[in-house]
Amino acid sequence: MTVAVAAVLGVVGAVVFRMLPGGGGDGSAGASGPPAQSGKPSGRTSPSGPAGSGGAAQPPGYIENNRVSRDYWTLSKDPVTASHGIGECHTIGGEGNTPAEFLTAVENSARQDLPYVTKKAKILMRMKYAELKNTRPDPYYISVGVKPPHEIDPETGRPFVDLKMENKTIGYTSKPVDIYSKWKSGEFIELTYPDDFTSHFGGKTDEAIPVANDPGDWTVVFYHVKGGPTDYASIACSGFRVK
Repeated sequence: MTVAVAAVLGVVGAVVFRMLPGGGGDGSAGASGPPAQSGKPSGRTSPSGPAGSGGAAQPPGYIENNRVSRDYWTLSKDPVTASHGIGECHTIGGEGNTPAEFLTAVENSARQDLPYVTKKAKILMRMKYAELKNTRPDPYYISVGVKPPHEIDPETGRPFVDLKMENKTIGYTSKPVDIYSKWKSGEFIELTYPDDFTSHFGGKTDEAIPVANDPGDWTVVFYHVKGGPTDYASIACSGFRVK
């Protein structure tokens, strides 16, 4: 599936929104206004609340990088579109439904006016209109995966020198968080790459690499965490260009 990721109308920069209508699941992209306010980084907050259809009663501390991921994002080839940080996601599989419209944004953490990232990326997410509900929705846990364009040599933290290969891992991931942890205020949950991200495989944990180690098109995939560290499925995709 190829999904065009649209820039927010009236905003110059690498801010993108990806919406999945609840119950529809067609994966179409849409445009929306920028967030009225954003929350503090929540990737290291332990969610609480009763168990529900959104996942396990208590989420795992991480998700395992144990599968092949062929999801990837590319910057638009059209110069005008690319100048706003707009690109396309190419996805395979994943879940089609979310409890409500799932809003996400990706931007340069220091310079929102730039359509690319040089040091750190800010990732925001929330369920639309959750603040209008009378009671807190059942927990729905999400982990975000951020992967560079190439396979990374764990010894150097950079692409392999002799042979650059397309990255088919889920990349570096954030600690699962309940998307409704800020439901009452309507704030976005905010994460920062690389600060809030690590990679977990075979009992080993690796710190996320700096974006400058692998310039190009980076992919951001949002995963619904349903049980243990290996029980998760993609629900949305975005990305950003690194210079």
